[in-house]
Amino acid sequence: MSYKQLTMKERYQIEALKKEGLTQRAIALNISVHYSTISRELKRNSLDNDEYNAVNAAVSARLRYQYKTKNRRLTKKHISYIKKAMKESWSPEQISGRMALENLRPISHETIYRYIYRNQRSGGNLYKYLRHKNKKYTKRSATYRSRGQIKNRIPIVHIAV
Repeated sequence: MSYKQLTMKERYQIEALKKEGLTQRAIALNISVHYSTISRELKRNSLDNDEYNAVNAAVSARLRYQYKTKNRRLTKKHISYIKKAMKESWSPEQISGRMALENLRPISHETIYRYIYRNQRSGGNLYKYLRHKNKKYTKRSATYRSRGQIKNRIPIVHIAV
């Protein structure tokens, strides 16, 4: 069985059958979809009083689809906002979080990092504003073991009294 979205006709049927008092499995059998589809639909789009409205459900589904986070493209507004914020020493995480508050469609911090690294490869200098300056992390395992050691020390047991 392949995935397909519910049509408006199916939503009207769900509304009518729910008003008749049918169970979710009975509604699913009636409109030939899996019962979990009906369960999800009612859970997502029912009102507080457990009432289902097909028109409201369609609007809600459309809004959810519209604001999905996948396949987002950076717009010119995003790019100018990123450049301005990076010059003010903001981290990509802060920029991502702030975009929603600024009424800009939010994008993930990973997308911002990808943009910065792509900018660096094409000769840009946005990476210089990163807090870690795009430096690679170096393990301190060898230096950590030698830290706090006295060079050329003589153990106490070897000192004659």
